[in-house]
Order: sequence, then structure tokens, then C-alpha cells
Amino acid sequence: MPDWLAEPRGEEQTETEEYGISSFVYRRARPLHPERLNDLIIKGDLEEGFFAGILRSKGLMWLASRHDYAFDWSQAGCSIRLNPAGYWWAAAPEEEWPEDDDQIAEIRANFVGEYGDRHQELVFIGQNLDQHLIESMLDDCLLTDEEFDQGPTAWEKYEDPLRPLESENETSMP
Repeated sequence: MPDWLAEPRGEEQTETEEYGISSFVYRRARPLHPERLNDLIIKGDLEEGFFAGILRSKGLMWLASRHDYAFDWSQAGCSIRLNPAGYWWAAAPEEEWPEDDDQIAEIRANFVGEYGDRHQELVFIGQNLDQHLIESMLDDCLLTDEEFDQGPTAWEKYEDPLRPLESENETSMP
């Protein structure tokens, strides 16, 4: 091709820059309210709202109404799945913990406050992402200070629009 060296080496634009691809990680140490999360996801679409520009997202999620379970969040385009990943270490019976002292120390190093290792950790990958808007929308789904202070006994009573799938070990958004 005659123009193959039109752009000097070392000055090429990466595909990430050329197409506006970026990523960020959303981390919070507070559970998500199930109804507000459901509303956000149901109302979101690929062109406007929550999913605008998001190509892929995945990670671990802490849902208030199912306090003891970590959920795998997996989204690609308009498809999203939330599947139980197992107990948070803070909720797992100690007989299910590893026996190795180094592994136990590593697990305990991730404990924060009274809820241990429970947290939100979701990576978002997309085109022309508005990180602040996405974080703000998710933050609006977190429990308020008043709700958080009520504790897990109250959280379990929240209306939970997640429904069981055929397998009792899987859950999906409606």
C-alpha cells in the first residue's frame, strides 16, 4: 500500500484512542438495593441511559436482599446475567475455609468493618464511557445511610425482583 508509512512510527494512534474505548472499575463497600438496581437495568438501553456506550461489564456484586451471597455480574450488549458465585468469605462456615494459614491471612486482609469481604467490584468496558454518570447511577442504587444502618435483617425483607431460574443456584434479572 502506498500510504503504509504515511504516519511516522511511534506516532500512530492506538485503536483504543481511535475508537474511544476505555474501562474503569466501580468499587463500593455498600450493598445495592434490589429494586433500585432492577429499575436501573430495566430502564437502561444501549443508546441512552445506564448502558449507553457500555460494551461489556463484569465482576462481583453485593445485593442487600441476598446479603450472604456474592453474585457474578456479566453483561455484554443488552444481555445481563447475575449468578450466585457462592458465599462471601465473611458468611461462609469456617469449615469451608481453606486450611492454609497464608490463604486465611489473605482472605482476612480483604475484610473491612462488620461486613467482611462483601463489596461491589465491577469493571466497565465501552466506547466513549461517561464514568461519572455510570458511577452516579450505580451509587443511586446503593443503600442509603438510613437503610444501611437497619442491617441485614431489614434488608432481607426488601422486595426482590430477581427471580430464580430453573436451577436454584442461578438468578437472572427479569
